Amino acid sequence: MCNAQDALAYGKSPEELHSEGVARHLIAHRTFSGNRPSLSLLMDAVNPYTVGALLALYEHRVAVQVHTHIPCSASAPHSLPPTPLSHQRHSQ
Repeated sequence: MCNAQDALAYGKSPEELHSEGVARHLIAHRTFSGNRPSLSLLMDAVNPYTVGALLALYEHRVAVQVHTHIPCSASAPHSLPPTPLSHQRHSQ
């Protein structure tokens, strides 16, 4: 598990992959930059308590992202869309 987390955090260069013995035709597919935020969760069982905890974590992350205007991914908008009320306030 830690290897995947390290790979997402630090990335892999073609030189590193070559030194690890990765086949030449796969190097282009396994090369990527690091600094990718990730979250790994391990649960002993899936039950109402753990599903509720997972839902609470998701809601908290969304609330913090909305509050701080940090996009969840590269495709997310950098600001919130205007609401009908904010549009009315600006037009008056």
